[in-house]
Amino acid sequence: MSWTLAFENTLTGPVGQVPTDNSLTASGDPMTVTTPGHSEYSDTYTLHNLNTIQIKTGKHRQETPRLSVSGFNDLPFSIRWYCWFPQIPTGNGERRWIARFGDVGLIAHQTSYGNLYLQMSPADIAADEISPTASGVAQPVGQWLRIEAQYTTTNNPVFRVFSEHQEDEYREFSFAGADLSGGDVQLTGYRYRRRTLIQWGSSGQAVTELQEELIAIGYLPSGSADGVYGDQLYNAIMAFQTDHGLTADGAAGNETRAAIDVVRGGAYPPLYMSHLAFADGTWIGPEPAPIPPLPEPNPYPISIGLTA
Repeated sequence: MSWTLAFENTLTGPVGQVPTDNSLTASGDPMTVTTPGHSEYSDTYTLHNLNTIQIKTGKHRQETPRLSVSGFNDLPFSIRWYCWFPQIPTGNGERRWIARFGDVGLIAHQTSYGNLYLQMSPADIAADEISPTASGVAQPVGQWLRIEAQYTTTNNPVFRVFSEHQEDEYREFSFAGADLSGGDVQLTGYRYRRRTLIQWGSSGQAVTELQEELIAIGYLPSGSADGVYGDQLYNAIMAFQTDHGLTADGAAGNETRAAIDVVRGGAYPPLYMSHLAFADGTWIGPEPAPIPPLPEPNPYPISIGLTA
């Protein structure tokens, strides 16, 4: 290796246990976990024969597990981690918020060709996403993907996505206008869809569909889906948001709609994370395979031949 890592953690631990600050620190440099209830150490997908961390989506970002590191994203820096990204529906705007750098999130989704695509988003996920300039070899989902970023120029991070330990072929995403410095770096797995905001005064089929969803989970009475966003729907949304830890503003945005999906019983495949590392701005590359231990010496050597 031609670089010195400032931080590394394998993100491995006992299968079935929920990650804690202590267990994370036991697998590498210190880090913390927030709202870990939807995560656990898993051997479903291993990396270098080590267990990894499974992350399921919560109803909203604050309920979704976040693996956090502080103090390593001052410019310049580089980061690398592995993510098992599942196949997810295309054509319906589904996103996964897979990392957060200060005030911006790294968003991943599956293209119609089955490949991973990255965008960035302000903390307000209803705002316009930051689209990249993309080049290189597309990388399919449904496998271990190694995600690396280099942040050496202010507001211009570059991400590369590799297939597991591949070094020569990658998809590169260059972003203009995204500041990765300041605040914590978090790995996470929040799932949502980009949909039109429904609020007071909205009407039409989208409102009818929202009302039918709320009827199905008991927040509106049967037969009340009239396609009009009035007092009854406003009060139902306020009640739902309050019950499920969302900002109670009476508007059905992306995060509220994603929470409704989960409460209605939506099952979404989890992400898996492994081998997080930071360096000084140099591309880090794949995690080397561990060196196998030397065999134990034979306590009873056998000698063949004549003795004096």
